[in-house]
Amino acid sequence: MQESIRKMDANSSLASQIERMLEVMPANMQYLSSLRQEIADLKLLNASVPTKPNRSPLDRSALEARASRLLEIKQELTKLMSKPDNPVWW
Repeated sequence: MQESIRKMDANSSLASQIERMLEVMPANMQYLSSLRQEIADLKLLNASVPTKPNRSPLDRSALEARASRLLEIKQELTKLMSKPDNPVWW
């Protein structure tokens, strides 16, 4: 009897963890989608910058800002890919 109660408690705990995970997933998917769109936009803007070495200071500054943002996005994605402490994810 006590063993079946323990199993029920473990199952309800696991079920609540899974429910929380499913609540968070749509937000994560939306966030990933927005990052993907931002990457595409930055690549498009970078492609439109003249490739000549005599770019204007404004072009150089904008290119550096976009390159910096791409690095920030890479770091954000690396953080997302790292294994969370919660074992329900794995």
